[in-house]
Amino acid sequence: MSDLMLSVGGRDYPVTCRPGGEDRLRRIGAALDEKVRQATRALGDMGEARQLLFAALLMGDELLDLREKAAPAEDPEVPLLIVEFARRVEELAQALEGRAATS
Repeated sequence: MSDLMLSVGGRDYPVTCRPGGEDRLRRIGAALDEKVRQATRALGDMGEARQLLFAALLMGDELLDLREKAAPAEDPEVPLLIVEFARRVEELAQALEGRAATS
């Protein structure tokens, strides 16, 4: 495993990835950081958990747009993917809020 540091929203996060996945993870981290900055510009200063939640929602919106363009609109999997994505984002936000409360 490879260890690296990602800077997202002005904060550094240590992460681990498979060997060879460092560049991809850095690019994903940079995209997430940009979404955090977009969310902060649009909504003002907010807590870390909400920054990451809104960044995830912005990225999810882009992902959904891409999937809708690639898949027929009648694909029954698309609504299920949206529900699953929303559930995962909510879990992440709750975990981050819990972690922030103990800091």
